[in-house]
Amino acid sequence: MTQAKKLSKKELKQPDEFQERGSFVLQHLMDNKTRYLLYLGIGIGVLVIWVAVDMLLGWRQDRISRAFADAMLVYNAQVVDAADENTPPPSGKDPTFPNEEAKMLAASEKFQAFVNEHGSSSYGQAAKFYLANTLFNLKRYAKAREVYEDFLKTADGGLDQFAFLANFNIAQTYEAEDNSEKAIASYQTILDSKDNVWKDQATYNIARLHYKAGKSDEAVKLLEELQTKYPDSSLKAQTDRLLLVIRGPVPPKPPVEPASAEAKDKTKKEGEGG
Repeated sequence: MTQAKKLSKKELKQPDEFQERGSFVLQHLMDNKTRYLLYLGIGIGVLVIWVAVDMLLGWRQDRISRAFADAMLVYNAQVVDAADENTPPPSGKDPTFPNEEAKMLAASEKFQAFVNEHGSSSYGQAAKFYLANTLFNLKRYAKAREVYEDFLKTADGGLDQFAFLANFNIAQTYEAEDNSEKAIASYQTILDSKDNVWKDQATYNIARLHYKAGKSDEAVKLLEELQTKYPDSSLKAQTDRLLLVIRGPVPPKPPVEPASAEAKDKTKKEGEGG
């Protein structure tokens, strides 16, 4: 059996490579402890700041979403008419209003405050749209149009449906101000779009305005186009009715008189002769 090699006293006293490296690292840390403590402090500080900012952003987003939800709660609130026995009782702690005007006024104030404070947030665009709606319902047409147009300037892809509604309501504001020319131009914006949203409504309203202006031929052309392109439109009954108003009732066909006996005999003979 082979015996293990005995280490000399010199070899036993000599520190190994690991000990040497450990001593070097320890000495380096001791010599530069101030600098490393500074680095550690900076790292901890950055981490604390990151966590604080993340918490602050989360708190701010929660605050913004709550503010928007609060405005929508007023916008969709129940109108309770105390004099109307058929009005259902209010539910829970949700706000109620005595009439639509009071509700729209309160909602308008809520959305205006939201836009002023959080207009650049992810809810800002939707808030502008609903603010314009409240102004429209309050018949403040010029101001409503101004807010709708501001909304349309920065509307993103996720709000396409809102954009069509905004253009439609802008046209409605011009109609309310008896400005048919600008109303038609706003409806035309919808017709010129690539999507099929609201096009039947826009076509019908342009036709109606043409008829109102005495341009019956143009109105009939658009209404017939509406019947062809949008046979399932919800405006089918209105379209048929307006066409009837413009054209007048279709005269009935004259009754077919029965053939005389002489004519019948002649026809019979011609048949036999053939």
